[in-house]
Amino acid sequence: MVFVSVGGHEVGREDDPLCIVPAQPVDAPAVQGPFSGARREDAQLWSFLGVLSCAGLANNPLTVHLPEAGDPPDRILASPTVTWNLELTQISLGDVLKNVAVVRQLGRAVEKQIKEEWADYAHLRGRRATLSVLDLAKLPRRTAPLVAEICDALREDRGYVGEGLDLSNGLPDQIPGDARGFYGNHGPVIVQVDQIPEAPEAFLAVSSTQAQFHRSEAMAALQRAVSEKDDVRNNVVLVTCGLPDSHGFLCPMDFFLFEEVAQTIASGYKVQPPQHLHGVVLHHWPTGRLTEVWEREDTMLPWRRL
Repeated sequence: MVFVSVGGHEVGREDDPLCIVPAQPVDAPAVQGPFSGARREDAQLWSFLGVLSCAGLANNPLTVHLPEAGDPPDRILASPTVTWNLELTQISLGDVLKNVAVVRQLGRAVEKQIKEEWADYAHLRGRRATLSVLDLAKLPRRTAPLVAEICDALREDRGYVGEGLDLSNGLPDQIPGDARGFYGNHGPVIVQVDQIPEAPEAFLAVSSTQAQFHRSEAMAALQRAVSEKDDVRNNVVLVTCGLPDSHGFLCPMDFFLFEEVAQTIASGYKVQPPQHLHGVVLHHWPTGRLTEVWEREDTMLPWRRL
């Protein structure tokens, strides 16, 4: 999979680069939900330990224990000679752009309502409805009326994108105004439907949008995550980006947040040194990529120098 973003600067903020993420889905099913806290923590930790061990970066052997005195820490890691109190946390693009959460819920709400009234939507079998949010700022916080309007439009069978078009000689120079698969504009949202050849019995509703954020916003999200876990009862903190939520869905755009933070750290950026922690590492759950955020000098950690 290829991830592409565009960098730039805003006038007056030339020292604070801007990351512009092209329009793409903001929500994707990743694991079977509900994804309980215990399952999420295990998935987060074992993914991290697996990456470390496969890359030869762990101070093996490592064992994992639950703390007898409760949380914090979330887990205790132990080598033959050292134990560490490990705290787990996460960052997401939703920490930087609050409206992203509203966009993610929009697609889920439309899919839920249609499946609950499936008899009226049988023509959508084997199809995907894409809800493209053109302007995050214009998306209402209360989306129930918008969901109802979109579902009402999808009740009519207007086909799918490409249906009835002669593509034997490639794409036409101009798409006809009455082309199938387009279900209109609804506030800041454009709705279109396409086929899902690999899942002919399924129906999906997916939200999509463009996003942009400043480097300072990404680093502030990381700093908050570290500071909140800077507790005398914790030794090391694992910060994961791209972790599925409690319903089992992840945000693909989290990759760009991870990439911005990782590149900034590689360029020499330092978080505010924590008082109590010995080490902090950033982990991208979908790809397994790692970046060391902070390490106290002359301290043995569960990982070797990353």
